[in-house]
Amino acid sequence: MQFHLNGFKPGNYQVPDAARKPYPNPPIEDLPGEVDVLIVGTGPAGLTMARQMSEFTDIKTCIVDMTPGPLLFGRADGISCRTIEIMEAFNSSEMVVKETYQLKQNTFWEPDVEHPENIKRTHKIADARAGLSEFTHGIVNQARLHELLLDGMVNSVTNLRPHYSRELVDLEVDERLTQDLDAYPITATFKRSDKDGAGKIETIKARFAVGSDGGRSRVRKSLDIALEGDSADKAWGVMDILLNTDFPDSRVKSFIQSKDHGAVMTIPREGGYLIRFYVELDLIDKDKRASDIKLTEHDLIAKAQKISILINLMLKKWRGGQSTQWANASLIVSTTAQWKVRKILFRALLCLAMPVTLTAPKVVGA
Repeated sequence: MQFHLNGFKPGNYQVPDAARKPYPNPPIEDLPGEVDVLIVGTGPAGLTMARQMSEFTDIKTCIVDMTPGPLLFGRADGISCRTIEIMEAFNSSEMVVKETYQLKQNTFWEPDVEHPENIKRTHKIADARAGLSEFTHGIVNQARLHELLLDGMVNSVTNLRPHYSRELVDLEVDERLTQDLDAYPITATFKRSDKDGAGKIETIKARFAVGSDGGRSRVRKSLDIALEGDSADKAWGVMDILLNTDFPDSRVKSFIQSKDHGAVMTIPREGGYLIRFYVELDLIDKDKRASDIKLTEHDLIAKAQKISILINLMLKKWRGGQSTQWANASLIVSTTAQWKVRKILFRALLCLAMPVTLTAPKVVGA
């Protein structure tokens, strides 16, 4: 499939670029009073959990997010073969494979030993080892993956839809009720952020709470669960660009290492035109975050040209982006977590009602 000829445009890729429009924000509906499973966050982890729960009419599920509507521009657009296997379980893998740029090979470029001011290709290998999966790693807009999960939820027997424009204010657990299978020990308080209901407070009671609301999870903070792990001290600039170039491996996933200016990785995007650039930047001070670094597309292009010297890059269009492997990891973790939640709900002999927090890629309390 070919699309994005004139730059990235969100929406259903089955619709031509000229006619494609983003999905509109859905209408605001009241939150239910009581649910079996409350999911906070409509990222890949939350939507995967909700998509699975939508298949069971005897489990009442509610998914809530603070954004006004579905994601339009992807933050983590790499799709692992394991993620596509999960989409196969949802009967959606055909569309993912059709629209994804499938990564078949990796090339490696390094400084020429005899002329280190230049670079040359040193290796070309398969992207994944043989027999790893029937699918391949690929690239597709994360928002498109979300759309497929949302469509599956809406078309399920429960017609499950997210509740948007709700910011989680607090989440409390009544420990006295956690052993009562008929009780709802979790109370979540939300604040509306839409224009008509701005500031309105809503509460919902639940047996389970799933926190899939990102690295700064309000669910995790409400439960006083510490975030384990270290932050990276290296920043990478990410951009999707439509360009003219004489780089021979522009449509192959490539790693380019320079002598003095760091590295760049290029990955072809779906649609046949755009290319994603990951540009290595400087080290980050311990008291700063990557988001504190203010760069423009011109800064990233200049750094990329220093790294891949003698390669002509002429920028036509660009879109800034983010990328992380947490999207694939959290989707897989969520698939496991939903099985645990359903097991507890379906087995009356296991009298537990406890919150489950996902802070991808680790499950806390599951």
